Amino acid sequence: MATHPNLFMDWLLTMPWYAGMVWIFVRVQRSQRYSAAAVLLWAA
Repeated sequence: MATHPNLFMDWLLTMPWYAGMVWIFVRVQRSQRYSAAAVLLWAA
């Protein structure tokens, strides 16, 4: 099973990873601005 039976526990375990990815993305975007098309292609 890919998820924890308790959804709150699953959220608690995965949220730091998502927050970290957003933090890194914001820092990179501030130093070197990428176009929306490039961001969407790299996110896929």
